[in-house]
Amino acid sequence: AVLVKSTLCPCFPDKYAIRFIPRENGVHTIDVKFNGSHIPGSPFQVRVGEPGQTGEPGLVSAYGSGLERGTTGTQSEFIINNTKAGPGALAVTIEGPSKVKMDCQEIPEGYKVHYTPMAPGSYLISIKYGGPNHITGSPFKARVTGTRLVNVTNASETSTLTLDPTVRTASSSFTQSALPRPGDSDASKVQSRGPGLSKAFVGQRSNFSVDCSKAGRRLHRAACVLFQNSNKQS
Repeated sequence: AVLVKSTLCPCFPDKYAIRFIPRENGVHTIDVKFNGSHIPGSPFQVRVGEPGQTGEPGLVSAYGSGLERGTTGTQSEFIINNTKAGPGALAVTIEGPSKVKMDCQEIPEGYKVHYTPMAPGSYLISIKYGGPNHITGSPFKARVTGTRLVNVTNASETSTLTLDPTVRTASSSFTQSALPRPGDSDASKVQSRGPGLSKAFVGQRSNFSVDCSKAGRRLHRAACVLFQNSNKQS
């Protein structure tokens, strides 16, 4: 897993503020432990960015004859390579003289997209990844030739394909070097709250607080926090 640097700051007696700056979009896991035991609600799941914003569109490329040309009634294809971009939602929109039949299949390089235009003319192919941003080179313009196979009433028709992969959760590898003695502390009485436990944005400071005042007296270095991007594998 990819860890995120955080700062543990005592702000009041037995109370702490935790600050962190995420560097990647995606769902992050926050482990908050008191003397080796999870506090209520831990591990927390925090989404950095908007839903689907887990990949880097600038690292996605697309290539293939289907991005440049095609023939009515004949299947065209192109490949989307996201091997360096990380997991993210894919959205392909094709706008042109007719709607197109479109499908997508996973391949080792990423995805292979097929589409079949039904009327000649220019088609605009937009590819977005990990949110609202276009990949490199998008939108593409393909010129389709051949006979008209459908009656078109609108000047422009739009077809869209979306794919949002399931978010994978990585397990925590945190270990405690020494076990607490019975009666010294009670992690179930630790309270944690703040916006940083539910949502954050890349490059922006987020924070939340941990209140250990009712959990016992062994407080020195007892609060441990682990952040990791759940979309990355160890």
